[in-house]
Amino acid sequence: MKKEAKCNNCSTEVIIIENKLFFSEEKKSMNIICPICENKIETAMTDGFFFVQSKIEYMKELKIESLKEKMFLANP
Repeated sequence: MKKEAKCNNCSTEVIIIENKLFFSEEKKSMNIICPICENKIETAMTDGFFFVQSKIEYMKELKIESLKEKMFLANP
């Protein structure tokens, strides 16, 4: 699961990715924390963990992965 949210404290747009466990266990409540100001954005239930990063960093990583793929396809 991937979703977008916005920190109420610093207005940073963040991407929240839920990584579920392969063998589902009991779900627990976890705080989702802003990576910039460390303010609590929300609380959610999961049996795994949440990876949170700013939308700017997420977009940079997507661009890097896209460039890597283009380089690989150009030089097989």
